[in-house]
Amino acid sequence: MAKRTGRNEKQGSNQKYSNVIQNYDDNDDDVRLNNTAGNRMSELLDHLMTKRASTRERALSSIIEALSNKFQHEFCENNYFTVLQRCMNSMKQRCSTEKSLASRAIGLLALTVGRGHQGHEIFENSLPQFSDRLKVKSGSEVLKASSIMDALAIITFVGAEHSGETEGSMQVFWQFIHSISSFKVSENKDSVVVLATGISAWSFLLSTLEGWILNYNHWQGAIYYFLGLLKGDDDSVRNAACEALATIIEKNCFEKFVKESTDHSILEGDTRSIGFPSREELKNEIIKQINSLTGDDENSCKKDVSSLKFLKNGFSPVTTRIGGFELKVSSWSQLVQLNFLKRFLGNGFATHVKENQLLLELFGRKPIRTDNLTNVPKFEEVKVRVFMPEVRKESSAQRILNSSNSALNKGKTKLLEKQRALSQGMKLGHYAIGEGSEET
Repeated sequence: MAKRTGRNEKQGSNQKYSNVIQNYDDNDDDVRLNNTAGNRMSELLDHLMTKRASTRERALSSIIEALSNKFQHEFCENNYFTVLQRCMNSMKQRCSTEKSLASRAIGLLALTVGRGHQGHEIFENSLPQFSDRLKVKSGSEVLKASSIMDALAIITFVGAEHSGETEGSMQVFWQFIHSISSFKVSENKDSVVVLATGISAWSFLLSTLEGWILNYNHWQGAIYYFLGLLKGDDDSVRNAACEALATIIEKNCFEKFVKESTDHSILEGDTRSIGFPSREELKNEIIKQINSLTGDDENSCKKDVSSLKFLKNGFSPVTTRIGGFELKVSSWSQLVQLNFLKRFLGNGFATHVKENQLLLELFGRKPIRTDNLTNVPKFEEVKVRVFMPEVRKESSAQRILNSSNSALNKGKTKLLEKQRALSQGMKLGHYAIGEGSEET
């Protein structure tokens, strides 16, 4: 059970809402909410205490939508323990849908409150239960794990205070990945996707660590394992393995991911004696196998292609644009983090990237526009007052209006230039990532 130690928890923050839905009928499918965000969230938390599972699931879905599409830092900071406790209660229910929704809500909660004692408390209280849910005892349990792994990766990313805690969560994923093989998930397409999710979560956390700080004993044989996955038939697993191998190479500590072995069959044509393969041998083999997957096929997966380009040529910094801001991606690890966060937040990524301080610190966000282009008028006109004596009015009117140097035409020219500048500014309201651009 989570221990209540939050220093900023306002004990009276929810008391005024305690009777809001006191007479709520579990059989009533219409959930009536107040208009304000705080009242709405408080009501949703109350719905999590009802006995009907469908009511709790609808409330969790609404909480997820609220935390994704609107950055509610103040409410989460003041009520994080209440949100955490009630979502953890839903994690204990039998229904897999409710567990998945609750885990995602906790992940969004952590991302909203950010790093610090609150984020760490969410991590500490969540890890045991999340780890327990990822101890697979049957093949049917495998399919429930994707959202739990995504959420645990986010919670660790935000709340872990040192590398030991991060590697602890990575080990949870590593054990899950290997336990799946005993249930023959390769025969089930949905289960294979879960395997890819686990590898992606592992790579995401690896991308947040420096290579020199990694434990020598935790990841021995990881390179051989991922190379073996490249020979499989499933695209999602191969893509995740490519991403993991590229991240390992960027860390520049191969000795922590290989083990001395007599079995070098993974390195084709190898005739060396027992010992560690060299860094260049492994890198060349990885490039060779990824290259064999992509070849000249224009429909090859983007991750395969981008991984191969990074392995061959290194990483070229890119600028990601969203709304009125630029995010700088200066390394392969940052690209892995950006892609994972984008996938986790979905449509809410645009909101968080504008308001979430954690993402500001991560990507060095800065405004694109230097002038005020936010208030764009729908209509503008040019008016020119010209003094013309009555005696010259008829003879001069046409010359004044038609002349290219007239005040009227000069005004029109300035208006067109302003509209062109506004149009160019508005075109920056999307972001392009990697080799191309992607609309959101």
